[in-house]
Amino acid sequence: SRMMSGTFPNWSAVVPSDTRDEVTVNAKALLMSLERCALLADEHFGLVALNFDERIVLSSASAASGEWEETVDCVGRPKVPLKIGVDSEYLIDLLKKLDGDVSIFLPKDGQSALLFKAAPHDRETLGYVVMPIRV
Repeated sequence: SRMMSGTFPNWSAVVPSDTRDEVTVNAKALLMSLERCALLADEHFGLVALNFDERIVLSSASAASGEWEETVDCVGRPKVPLKIGVDSEYLIDLLKKLDGDVSIFLPKDGQSALLFKAAPHDRETLGYVVMPIRV
């Protein structure tokens, strides 16, 4: 085997540190709603909008298929409603690996990353960064 050389990327630079609010949602409930919304998402970008308020409202649209909206219950709510677009395929891949509740730390605006935290392995809490897509 060969030793890699170079500088390891500064991973902490992409982990959001200025999150504003936290909501908790069941990973499987969010996954099922996201999979349904993804069916009607634009096939090139897979964009699904997440609207955080009293509940999480997922929405998608494409010229060919129409529009879809789903609502998922959550615990907690942001001080100010937040809309953020995400790549549905990436988020589906993440949620398929999680069970139980997942905490979502919300950014200050819809152009910053979401931070998902869950404990999928022996109660070790892991963080997952989900970058936004402009809505």
